[in-house]
Amino acid sequence: MNYIIYLAILIIIIKFTINLYYFLLCKHFYKIYKEWCLYLNNNCPQTKSKVLRIFRKAHIKDCRIPVSEPSGCGKVASYSSMVFDNYPAIDERCIVFTNRAYEEALGYFKYGMIDSINPFYWIETIVFLPKSVLDYIGIDTDKVSSKVLNVVFTFIWWVIATFGVLYKDNIISIINNFINSL
Repeated sequence: MNYIIYLAILIIIIKFTINLYYFLLCKHFYKIYKEWCLYLNNNCPQTKSKVLRIFRKAHIKDCRIPVSEPSGCGKVASYSSMVFDNYPAIDERCIVFTNRAYEEALGYFKYGMIDSINPFYWIETIVFLPKSVLDYIGIDTDKVSSKVLNVVFTFIWWVIATFGVLYKDNIISIINNFINSL
């Protein structure tokens, strides 16, 4: 039983530390980005791959902005551009979206730290473990197939949990016998 408590504490510490790491890293890169927008440094383009990784980790989607520019001879070229593909960009619309992305990422990691010590988060995660796993691996939960998969996995999870509670002593003795036979 002590091992379970130690494991739970370790998981909480790891989740908190990872979110703290990404929060501080995001804050650091945000400072570099703000300085770059004010022409105070030239280091921002070097951070692109790390910043985009942080945004992906925070589940922030890229934004497409419309662009129109003169192409000569009275013609105008119209197209759309992805903000993260052009990171860092001086265009004001890109700056507004990028600032928002940074703020959202900071909030995501901040609430990740809070969730790591929130007992209701852990209860919900355990009770709805299949849904948490499907969300973690990135399956779109709005599709019918993933909803069916969630129902099936949840049913299996609850059957396993029920048998685990009802036959806990038997399961522990089987595991102990197996370990002792090794």
